[in-house]
Amino acid sequence: MLPRIHTSYKAVDLFIIQWLERLIYNSEGVLYEDEQLQIGVKAEYHGNLGRLAIYIGNKIPQPFTAFSATIETAEPDALNVDFHKPPATEIAGLAQVQYLLQIECKSPFTTLPILKMSFIAGTVRNLVLKLPVFLSKFVEPVELDSAAFFGRWKAIGGGSEERLFIHNDVAYSPIRKQVPPANRKRSSRSIFPLTAL
Repeated sequence: MLPRIHTSYKAVDLFIIQWLERLIYNSEGVLYEDEQLQIGVKAEYHGNLGRLAIYIGNKIPQPFTAFSATIETAEPDALNVDFHKPPATEIAGLAQVQYLLQIECKSPFTTLPILKMSFIAGTVRNLVLKLPVFLSKFVEPVELDSAAFFGRWKAIGGGSEERLFIHNDVAYSPIRKQVPPANRKRSSRSIFPLTAL
């Protein structure tokens, strides 16, 4: 069920969070939708580089005029996100446009980039959305047999660099606020070996 324009902001925010959370594990999907507008994304990542296609669909017969979109990153030294081409200033009625973002991860980051859009569709609309550019998207798996794994393990220092880190199940999330330990309903512990890279 999609939010209606007259839906309370808290209900719309809940849908936005749910859509964003789905994009943690999926490379494509809906980022936002209401009665006038649908925004979808499709992403691909290779090493420290990524591309994110943003599909903006106008669901009404009237055009979106005075359209503008900008990307903001809180950590520009760690994450660079730019439009491949500048966005158009109008989106025709019942039409969809695609904007391509070029992404470069230079170092670990904790804050998601922000898409800020504004346009006129009868009234002025302003929309601010977190983009699904998670640090985990830049990680690529490496398949190793046991001999290759232990060879690499020894090369990075092996056991002498091993550290024990215990964390609770509610860790930092760029989507939701962290829940204080006193307010958690359940808690679990995990053990991760940390090594110096």
